[in-house]
Amino acid sequence: MIRVALILLLFFAVPRPSFAQDAALGNCPCTLKGLVLNAVTGAPIRNALVESNSGSPSSALTDSDGAFHFDNLPAGSASLSVIKPGFLPSTPFLTPSPSFRVAPDAPPAVVKLVPGGVVRGHIADDQGVPLENFSVQLFRRTPGSSEPTRQSFFTIVTNDLGNFRIPDLPAGSYYLVVAPQEVHAYRRATDEVPTGYPRVFYPGVPDFSSANPIKVSAGRESIANFALAAKPFVRLSGKVSGYPPGSSVDLAFGRDLQTDSAQSINLDRRTGAFQTDWIPPGDYLLVAGAEPDSSSSQSAALMAYLPVTAASSVSGLNVVLLPGVNVPVNIEGLTRNEDLAQFVVQVSLKGATNSIQAAEVLPKESAPNLPAADMYFLSIPQGTYHIDVSSTADDPYYVESARSGSTDLLASDLVVDSSTAAHPVEIVVRHGPATLSGSVNLKDAARGAIVCLFPEKSGAKPLFQTAAANGSFRFDALPPGGYRIAAVDSLSGVDFANTASLKKISSAGSTISLSPSQSSNLTLDLVAVEE
Repeated sequence: MIRVALILLLFFAVPRPSFAQDAALGNCPCTLKGLVLNAVTGAPIRNALVESNSGSPSSALTDSDGAFHFDNLPAGSASLSVIKPGFLPSTPFLTPSPSFRVAPDAPPAVVKLVPGGVVRGHIADDQGVPLENFSVQLFRRTPGSSEPTRQSFFTIVTNDLGNFRIPDLPAGSYYLVVAPQEVHAYRRATDEVPTGYPRVFYPGVPDFSSANPIKVSAGRESIANFALAAKPFVRLSGKVSGYPPGSSVDLAFGRDLQTDSAQSINLDRRTGAFQTDWIPPGDYLLVAGAEPDSSSSQSAALMAYLPVTAASSVSGLNVVLLPGVNVPVNIEGLTRNEDLAQFVVQVSLKGATNSIQAAEVLPKESAPNLPAADMYFLSIPQGTYHIDVSSTADDPYYVESARSGSTDLLASDLVVDSSTAAHPVEIVVRHGPATLSGSVNLKDAARGAIVCLFPEKSGAKPLFQTAAANGSFRFDALPPGGYRIAAVDSLSGVDFANTASLKKISSAGSTISLSPSQSSNLTLDLVAVEE
């Protein structure tokens, strides 16, 4: 009897899986409850469409309290996506579909939507007459970019009242440009020179360098009005020279390094004389190229870029074709020759919207007519370039220096001319890059953060990284040395190409020193930066 009692006591003393534990292992259907809130105000969002990748039905609308629920879900996790007009379906800084735990004891799922910003305005002529059917586009400079990049927003067209409205914009600093949709639709003056409206940047200037950014804040409207005056159109004319007889010559022109097929240019390929149609005043780029005749001693392709600022007609332009330059690139400091193939060296023409990726690794036997070098930029048109070096080698490296003659290419641009080939690009890499990781204290995970890292080395460019949804970040392949680091709210609308703004962020940050091969971890609080 005593033995039986002891067996029963031991049986009941052994921990048994609870019903909740059984459910967590999949023995449920479960209910996932949640809330959809405004990330800026914290207010509930009504009639938001919530979609789940698990269970049936897979969608629900939030009630007046922003609440929703999904029944009959298997235990585990569920990804939710939320859509509500006037709010961003996901911020540019987070994954589109956050995942939540599904279990009887799981806390409610809280999804925070960021309200979109709005840019609206009115376009009229200098007499106050609304201008209909004008295109309105936004440009934005991304962190670390010196040139504006066109965002994937729809092109907006003014209505019959000359009004436009661009909704659902992430917070940030934008550049706005307006222009007629059809350049041939401009009216003509009484004389033979047609007049019309040139492309202008806000607040009414002809070029990007003079433009003012428009700050867009979450859930707020920004106003941008234009009063445009018609201007006389212009013509560009001149001559293409520098190509041997019998060569096939091409000439095009456009803006932002993109040739405009809608505009025509008349070129006499025999003499090289050219003249454009009537075009609006502004900044243009003439792009010329020629393939040498098979009987010519010239083997390299000929090319030229000529930027032109035309407030009035410009004549006598001379577009001189020159051979592309083969620029040797040497990389010093590799411990294994096979690591050379893991290095990527890119150049992009200054002002270009797309990189010209001209680096090519050439085995020495493949280039018998070229001096020995590790790499070559082949046939680069003469001009000014940004240079970028990266590596995917298993054995990590960092770039200690990159020079061309006396020019520090980590801080300055590469100028390619006829003498450049005599000064190879010399890149020095070292083992033992540092790693810096950590997390940002996010008061609101839906808002996100951008981590800014400023090398203290003179002329070195700042680095930027978007923190993950949980605030984590990581910088790899860092050169050892001193840095300043700070994190800013992703909704602050900071223009990361603005030098004054970057100085404020840097001064508000903290200092850290990294040794070779050091892995450092730190926690950051958001810093407030007013532009």
